Amino acid sequence: MTRKRKMRLFYEKKFPYLPEFPVMARRDIGSVPPSVLACHGEWEFQLVLKGKGFYYIVGNIFSFRPNTVLMIKPGQPHYYMTTPEHKIEKWKLIFLPSVLREFNLARLLSAVPCQTLLTEKEAAAMLLLFHSMNDELNRREKHWKDIVRCKMKEFFWMLKRAGERKTALPVINPLVQQMVDYIDASFAQRLNIPGLAARFGYSPGHLSHMFKRNTQFGIKHYLLQRRIAEAKRQLAENPVMKVSAVSESVGFESFGVFNRMFKALVGITPAVYRRNSHLDRRI
Repeated sequence: MTRKRKMRLFYEKKFPYLPEFPVMARRDIGSVPPSVLACHGEWEFQLVLKGKGFYYIVGNIFSFRPNTVLMIKPGQPHYYMTTPEHKIEKWKLIFLPSVLREFNLARLLSAVPCQTLLTEKEAAAMLLLFHSMNDELNRREKHWKDIVRCKMKEFFWMLKRAGERKTALPVINPLVQQMVDYIDASFAQRLNIPGLAARFGYSPGHLSHMFKRNTQFGIKHYLLQRRIAEAKRQLAENPVMKVSAVSESVGFESFGVFNRMFKALVGITPAVYRRNSHLDRRI
């Protein structure tokens, strides 16, 4: 897949923060659907408290591990997938680079790793910070912006201190990294486990075991989730494209299978999802 084609798969996120203070702190809990491959101009931090799965950030896989913080810099393509049988809990902090420049802390964050492991005490302290920031952003009482800035600074310094410990995190198997890269570039094609095994030179059983062990997903389930994630993006961004054409473009040979799998994973049919997406945009 060419670089131009890859860039068309990115979804430019839009965040519901105030123009005069572009900061958002929000909690995600329960069963969270997979995200589309996204790329945006904001800094994004994810405080992971519960769940299993993985994050894909600018070509690298990171285990979705409790008591960790994931850092996504502006312009970095990323997405995540979590296993349906495990409920997740995480907080996100998102803000424009202009906010960081006010703090004069860009150099501090340049030394922070993409994923940082926290102690139980640090995770609990950060959770309180996120709760407080969210509360201030919602109530917007006197001095709320200054309070949020103070909480953000505290979070950054705690993150830097935790990152300096250089605690070893589980390393994703290089073979699995290559497989994810290949599936991400080729999910619209006909892919199956025997074909992947032949391509990478391993038995289907070994390949399936390694993939499941490192990502918590079976290969077929990951491929299905990846196709549905891209279908959601196309449905939201292409109001005139036929649903059957979307189905074909993401790799489904049968429209009936696509319709059934989409409803099973998303909860509504592709047609309803697209209609709801464009209703939301008109509000």
